[in-house]
Amino acid sequence: MTKRKLQLRAVLQLRNDLEELIEQTEKSIVGYNSTDIKIDVLLEKLDKYQEQLIIVKEVIQTANKSKHSDRKTNNYYIYKLSNLQRRKKFYHTLYQAAGKKEETYQLSQEDILTRRRSIETEITALQTKLSNFNITKTVSIEIDESLNLNIIV
Repeated sequence: MTKRKLQLRAVLQLRNDLEELIEQTEKSIVGYNSTDIKIDVLLEKLDKYQEQLIIVKEVIQTANKSKHSDRKTNNYYIYKLSNLQRRKKFYHTLYQAAGKKEETYQLSQEDILTRRRSIETEITALQTKLSNFNITKTVSIEIDESLNLNIIV
Protein backbone atom coordinates (compact mmCIF):
# COMPACT_ATOMS: atom_id res chain seq x y z
CA MET A 1 0.00 0.00 0.00
CA THR A 2 1.16 3.47 -0.89
CA LYS A 3 -0.20 6.62 0.70
CA ARG A 4 -1.23 9.22 -1.88
CA LYS A 5 -2.78 12.68 -1.80
CA LEU A 6 -5.62 13.07 -4.28
CA GLN A 7 -8.46 15.42 -5.03
CA LEU A 8 -11.76 14.07 -3.75
CA ARG A 9 -12.95 14.12 -7.38
CA ALA A 10 -10.29 11.52 -8.25
CA VAL A 11 -11.29 9.36 -5.28
CA LEU A 12 -14.94 9.48 -6.36
CA GLN A 13 -13.91 8.36 -9.85
CA LEU A 14 -11.78 5.62 -8.29
CA ARG A 15 -14.85 4.40 -6.39
CA ASN A 16 -16.82 4.15 -9.63
CA ASP A 17 -13.95 2.38 -11.39
CA LEU A 18 -13.57 -0.14 -8.57
CA GLU A 19 -17.29 -0.90 -8.54
CA GLU A 20 -17.10 -1.57 -12.28
CA LEU A 21 -13.97 -3.73 -11.91
CA ILE A 22 -15.66 -5.75 -9.16
CA GLU A 23 -18.71 -6.33 -11.35
CA GLN A 24 -16.57 -7.36 -14.34
CA THR A 25 -14.45 -9.69 -12.21
CA GLU A 26 -17.53 -11.33 -10.68
CA LYS A 27 -18.93 -11.93 -14.18
CA SER A 28 -15.63 -13.47 -15.28
CA ILE A 29 -15.58 -15.77 -12.27
CA VAL A 30 -19.14 -16.91 -13.00
CA GLY A 31 -18.28 -17.45 -16.67
CA TYR A 32 -15.04 -19.34 -16.06
CA ASN A 33 -16.30 -21.40 -13.12
CA SER A 34 -17.58 -24.17 -15.41
CA THR A 35 -14.40 -24.30 -17.54
CA ASP A 36 -10.83 -25.52 -17.10
CA ILE A 37 -9.60 -21.95 -16.69
CA LYS A 38 -8.38 -21.37 -13.13
CA ILE A 39 -10.30 -18.69 -11.25
CA ASP A 40 -8.03 -18.50 -8.19
CA VAL A 41 -6.26 -15.40 -9.50
CA LEU A 42 -9.60 -13.73 -10.21
CA LEU A 43 -10.89 -14.54 -6.72
CA GLU A 44 -7.74 -13.03 -5.21
CA LYS A 45 -8.11 -9.93 -7.40
CA LEU A 46 -11.77 -9.63 -6.39
CA ASP A 47 -10.78 -9.63 -2.71
CA LYS A 48 -8.21 -6.88 -3.35
CA TYR A 49 -10.68 -4.76 -5.32
CA GLN A 50 -13.25 -5.08 -2.54
CA GLU A 51 -10.72 -4.20 0.16
CA GLN A 52 -9.60 -1.14 -1.83
CA LEU A 53 -13.24 -0.10 -2.30
CA ILE A 54 -13.78 -0.17 1.47
CA ILE A 55 -10.78 2.12 1.95
CA VAL A 56 -12.04 4.47 -0.77
CA LYS A 57 -15.53 4.67 0.73
CA GLU A 58 -14.12 5.43 4.19
CA VAL A 59 -12.04 8.28 2.76
CA ILE A 60 -15.07 9.70 0.93
CA GLN A 61 -17.20 9.44 4.05
CA THR A 62 -14.59 11.25 6.14
CA ALA A 63 -14.11 13.97 3.52
CA ASN A 64 -17.84 14.61 3.30
CA LYS A 65 -17.94 15.35 7.03
CA SER A 66 -15.89 18.47 6.31
CA LYS A 67 -17.70 21.73 6.92
CA HIS A 68 -18.25 24.59 4.52
CA SER A 69 -17.96 28.23 5.58
CA ASP A 70 -21.61 28.16 6.71
CA ARG A 71 -20.72 25.32 9.17
CA LYS A 72 -22.79 22.74 7.25
CA THR A 73 -21.11 19.52 6.17
CA ASN A 74 -20.71 18.40 2.61
CA ASN A 75 -22.99 15.49 3.52
CA TYR A 76 -25.71 18.02 4.31
CA TYR A 77 -25.48 19.40 0.77
CA ILE A 78 -25.41 15.91 -0.77
CA TYR A 79 -28.61 14.99 1.08
CA LYS A 80 -30.20 18.34 0.26
CA LEU A 81 -29.44 17.82 -3.44
CA SER A 82 -31.02 14.38 -3.28
CA ASN A 83 -34.15 15.81 -1.66
CA LEU A 84 -34.40 18.58 -4.26
CA GLN A 85 -34.07 16.10 -7.10
CA ARG A 86 -36.84 14.04 -5.55
CA ARG A 87 -39.04 17.14 -5.18
CA LYS A 88 -38.36 18.05 -8.80
CA LYS A 89 -39.68 14.62 -9.85
CA PHE A 90 -42.69 15.11 -7.59
CA TYR A 91 -43.52 18.44 -9.24
CA HIS A 92 -43.15 16.82 -12.66
CA THR A 93 -45.70 14.17 -11.65
CA LEU A 94 -47.97 16.81 -10.14
CA TYR A 95 -47.72 18.89 -13.31
CA GLN A 96 -48.73 15.94 -15.48
CA ALA A 97 -51.67 15.09 -13.19
CA ALA A 98 -52.89 18.70 -13.21
CA GLY A 99 -53.12 18.68 -16.98
CA LYS A 100 -55.16 15.52 -17.41
CA LYS A 101 -58.58 16.45 -16.06
CA GLU A 102 -60.96 19.32 -16.54
CA GLU A 103 -60.95 20.21 -12.86
CA THR A 104 -59.86 23.11 -10.73
CA TYR A 105 -56.55 22.52 -8.97
CA GLN A 106 -55.14 24.15 -5.86
CA LEU A 107 -51.82 24.43 -7.68
CA SER A 108 -52.12 25.30 -11.35
CA GLN A 109 -49.69 24.01 -13.93
CA GLU A 110 -48.14 27.49 -14.01
CA ASP A 111 -47.63 27.46 -10.22
CA ILE A 112 -46.09 24.01 -10.42
CA LEU A 113 -43.73 25.07 -13.22
CA THR A 114 -42.63 28.10 -11.21
CA ARG A 115 -41.84 25.92 -8.22
CA ARG A 116 -40.02 23.39 -10.39
CA ARG A 117 -37.89 26.08 -12.05
CA SER A 118 -36.95 27.43 -8.64
CA ILE A 119 -35.86 23.96 -7.55
CA GLU A 120 -33.88 23.50 -10.77
CA THR A 121 -32.00 26.73 -10.03
CA GLU A 122 -31.24 25.52 -6.52
CA ILE A 123 -30.12 22.12 -7.86
CA THR A 124 -27.70 23.79 -10.28
CA ALA A 125 -26.22 25.92 -7.49
CA LEU A 126 -25.78 22.88 -5.23
CA GLN A 127 -24.20 20.82 -8.00
CA THR A 128 -21.70 23.63 -8.56
CA LYS A 129 -20.99 23.85 -4.82
CA LEU A 130 -20.42 20.07 -4.59
CA SER A 131 -18.25 20.01 -7.73
CA ASN A 132 -16.09 22.82 -6.37
CA PHE A 133 -15.73 20.95 -3.08
CA ASN A 134 -14.70 17.75 -4.90
CA ILE A 135 -12.05 19.65 -6.86
CA THR A 136 -10.63 21.64 -3.94
CA LYS A 137 -10.77 18.98 -1.20
CA THR A 138 -7.56 16.97 -1.02
CA VAL A 139 -7.49 13.68 0.86
CA SER A 140 -4.89 11.08 1.82
CA ILE A 141 -5.60 7.52 0.76
CA GLU A 142 -3.81 4.18 0.84
CA ILE A 143 -3.63 2.68 -2.65
CA ASP A 144 -2.78 -0.95 -3.43
CA GLU A 145 -0.34 -0.38 -6.29
CA SER A 146 -0.54 -4.06 -7.30
CA LEU A 147 -4.04 -3.38 -8.66
CA ASN A 148 -2.62 -1.03 -11.35
CA LEU A 149 -5.58 1.31 -11.00
CA ASN A 150 -5.91 4.19 -13.43
CA ILE A 151 -6.02 7.15 -11.05
CA ILE A 152 -6.76 10.56 -12.54
CA VAL A 153 -4.69 13.21 -10.79
